[in-house]
Amino acid sequence: MGSYVVVVFVRPLAAGTRFGRGEWPLHATLLRFDAAGPPELVRRLNAGAVAQVRRGTVLVGPDDRFGRGGSVPVSLLEEAETLSILHRELHAALTKDPDAAISLPGPRHVLDGYRPHVSHTTGRLRRGERFEVAEAALVDMRPGGDSRYREVLAVYLLDDDGRRPGKT
Repeated sequence: MGSYVVVVFVRPLAAGTRFGRGEWPLHATLLRFDAAGPPELVRRLNAGAVAQVRRGTVLVGPDDRFGRGGSVPVSLLEEAETLSILHRELHAALTKDPDAAISLPGPRHVLDGYRPHVSHTTGRLRRGERFEVAEAALVDMRPGGDSRYREVLAVYLLDDDGRRPGKT
């Protein structure tokens, strides 16, 4: 079974980029999931979902803490409709195809429980900053079965009035 997450990197990364588990570049998580289905199907479903969404920007809001006991410092994102739409489109695409055999986290993290944010990882954003949401990336949480690393499997460009293709 594959373990994946779809994110928007604050500073885009190319497919094939690999980094350590504790070295995540700044990103907004869209959806975390496991899939028993073939990786190519997972890539195709993500591509189809992202292609439905127009690019936009988000505004960094106040700090908060997520995770067990509030152990993860985050910056909440405001004016983040693009991220919320991406989250819903990805959820719909992945859960409607039984061949993907998707397993999702609990309801606190999906649909009405989704809260757009950027975790403070290898840096942080400041309240009032903005960043562009122009692409989403599919990240393998255990490339080659090794949970010490993460690897960007695919990058999907958001709709830009038809001026760009949907996948790189």
